[in-house]
Parts: sequence; structure tokens; C-alpha cells
Amino acid sequence: MKRKHLKESIRGHMSEWRVRLLLNDWTMHVIWYNGQIDGGHENAAALSTPDWRYMEATLSFNLQKMALLSKIEVERVVVHELLHCLTSAAVKRVGSNHDELLVTRLALILVP
Repeated sequence: MKRKHLKESIRGHMSEWRVRLLLNDWTMHVIWYNGQIDGGHENAAALSTPDWRYMEATLSFNLQKMALLSKIEVERVVVHELLHCLTSAAVKRVGSNHDELLVTRLALILVP
């Protein structure tokens, strides 16, 4: 998938799932990377840094990794990252093993 279409797809999923997950009142910043995400795990397709106190999050997408995924996997990654916004107030550390397991399972339930 070309980068332009990939970005449009990600934006579309974000728009839809922000409504479905009741995150429309959150401020979302999106950063696009053409390779590894700064400060992120080298294999990460995306990374979310939510701040539940201010209902604000930055979502970073590695377009090289995202381009390797199927359409359903792209959607699931977007949902996974948005779910971090919902779980961030309840977990000790966003991205911990427990948090990752929780949002991965929830994303698989929502986007089978």
C-alpha cells in the first residue's frame, strides 16, 4: 500500500474508532515515521503515549512496518494504540507487559 493510501487508511480507522471507543474528547497528535519510531521498540509498527490526566495522546506510526500488514492488521494496530488511552489510567505503566496483553486481547475481541 502506498504511503498516501496507508495514511488515509490509518486516519479513517482513527476517526471511526475514536467514536466507537468514546475517545472523541481526547486530543490526538499523530507522528509519521518512515522507519523506526524515535524512542520506540525497533520492531514496533506503532506507539502510543497517552496522558489520561489531560486526555491527550501522541500516536506514532512506522509506515514501513504498517505497509507490511494486511488491511485488518492495520485496523487492529490502530485500535490497539487507541485502547492504550482507555487503559492508561488503570495501569502502572503504559506499555508494560500487563498493559500490552490487555490491549492486545481487547483489540483482538474488537477487530477479530
